[in-house]
Amino acid sequence: MLDFIKRFFYKPSYLDYFALFTQLRALLKSGITITDAVSRAAAAQNNKLLRESLLQISREIRSGVSTAAAFKNAKIFPQELPAIISAGERSGELIKTFENFANTMWLKATLYSKVKNALLTPKIAAAIGFIVFAVFSQAVLPKYKQMYAESGIEMPEAVQLFMALSNAFFDYWYITLLLIYGIYRFVKWFSTVKKNKIDSWKLKLWIYKDLHRRLIQHEFANNLSLIYGAGIVPAEACDMISGIVSNSIMGKNIKAAGRAITSGTPFALAFRKNNDQDTFEPLLLSFLEIGHDTGLLSQQMDEVAKVYELEINAKVNSIGTKLTVIVMAPMGFLIVGLYMMSLLPMLGYFNKISGI
Repeated sequence: MLDFIKRFFYKPSYLDYFALFTQLRALLKSGITITDAVSRAAAAQNNKLLRESLLQISREIRSGVSTAAAFKNAKIFPQELPAIISAGERSGELIKTFENFANTMWLKATLYSKVKNALLTPKIAAAIGFIVFAVFSQAVLPKYKQMYAESGIEMPEAVQLFMALSNAFFDYWYITLLLIYGIYRFVKWFSTVKKNKIDSWKLKLWIYKDLHRRLIQHEFANNLSLIYGAGIVPAEACDMISGIVSNSIMGKNIKAAGRAITSGTPFALAFRKNNDQDTFEPLLLSFLEIGHDTGLLSQQMDEVAKVYELEINAKVNSIGTKLTVIVMAPMGFLIVGLYMMSLLPMLGYFNKISGI
């Protein structure tokens, strides 16, 4: 339990990873061993969990565990890192591997911060909507109820129903929390058991699909550049990447393409033939073909990743605006509904008083 709490509160950020692997690259380049590099990097970390994990990694490497396995055992690093380090060890390009990974972490830090910023306004709007609902149902409506009770007039049925539901929501807060937790657990279970279905929805979901497709193209291109650049042949690189990409549909396509390459299918054709739900876009396929034919696959993947980075930046701003509108629309309906809930009791009360 304590370990879970530490991982939750001290989980390193992408910027932490960027700083760490930039430092490891510099230390290795100076000529010291990986064991000493990890130990010295640990002493320079402000993040407690990262510092403790690096010290553990250093001890494991000294005892004979491979660098990739030691980083994997730490369980705090991105899931693609052990495969990338393993490729770097095998090719003797660990310095370059750390440099490329640091650059990837910097890219993710800047890119995903923009995605989070785009979602900030909808989150704030939703929070404000809940506060307005809570204040109205718990502070305003009880006044109306008291007014009707003192006058002996029956409150409108719509308002009575609204009050009953809102009171149940707040009075039995422990049941509400249990329901929310139950929904959360169900969603988490469903997202694990039905990952293929959810990933398929992501590829088709209105508004989000364009951004998601570009994110996974960028993810694939970056990982292929890192792993292939570390000396791993394309078929084996595909097998590695298939297990670390975030979309399982693309992962299956990558794995199938790797098997096709092994059996003799031309490189680009293997991806074109194994492209369920069009996870590989024409632009990516073109760069894959050019990169393989020219022997510059790693460089071409870097180039196409930059293209997708620019497209993602443009899409994030557009999607942020659309999400804000989508969230604000229910907010408008909520405000109108609360206004009606406040107006109905007043109109009903004055109608009864005037004898209409």
